[in-house]
Amino acid sequence: MDDSLKKIKEVIAKKYPPFEFTVFHDTPITLLKKPLNECKLVLLTTGGLHLKTDTPFDTKFLEGDCSYRLLPGDVRHENLMVTHESYDHKFINQDLNCVFPIDRMREYVREGKIKSLSEEHYSFMGHIYVTGPLVENSRTVGKRLNTLGVDIAFLTPTGVICNQSVGLIARGLEESGISTVCATFRREIIELVKPPRVLSLEFPPGKPLGNPGDIRMQKQIIEAGFDLLSKNISDMKIVDLPFKLKKFGLF
Repeated sequence: MDDSLKKIKEVIAKKYPPFEFTVFHDTPITLLKKPLNECKLVLLTTGGLHLKTDTPFDTKFLEGDCSYRLLPGDVRHENLMVTHESYDHKFINQDLNCVFPIDRMREYVREGKIKSLSEEHYSFMGHIYVTGPLVENSRTVGKRLNTLGVDIAFLTPTGVICNQSVGLIARGLEESGISTVCATFRREIIELVKPPRVLSLEFPPGKPLGNPGDIRMQKQIIEAGFDLLSKNISDMKIVDLPFKLKKFGLF
């Protein structure tokens, strides 16, 4: 096992029950069947976002709350709150788009880069150690998105273990016929679960798309994801992007 994975397990064991990383050896792939400008896109995050009027995620459940929350297509930052204990919320409090790039995607629709956004986006709380229910819920969400005519999904993690969760969710969506790309910051974790398309960044937890307010970086990362979605792949493809932000420890 990679030394960094061993260290992560040691840190987690101080607070949570023993666990093993989930490992897959295959990669489910749904190739994009149309040009990007004809596609409908959904955003998914494991950042624990939910409407202020909705039920919070259960952060006291040690195995991890595998449920999900619907975020309406017209959602605004002021409508949301975060229930997730495994990353610093100061970044998302400053700029929703460094975790959930809804404003950037709305701009791409206006520019004609993508056709439309889903009427529903989804949020999970990705600090999860018993992952079976998460995989099943990702398939349920995938089936729902299919009925909405969604073609592509852009996924972001926030905490360290979220990198495993976001890869598992991507697998469930791919099995449901939706093409996915994950913007992640712990390569050694997400490559264990083998989702098809991964953008790898050297970022600390809590800002998978870079520093709050850095619109240029947000767009560069998203557009790298668009480029990866357009490629004809037959196995997991990881693209290491040349963006680095200072990291502080494991978490």
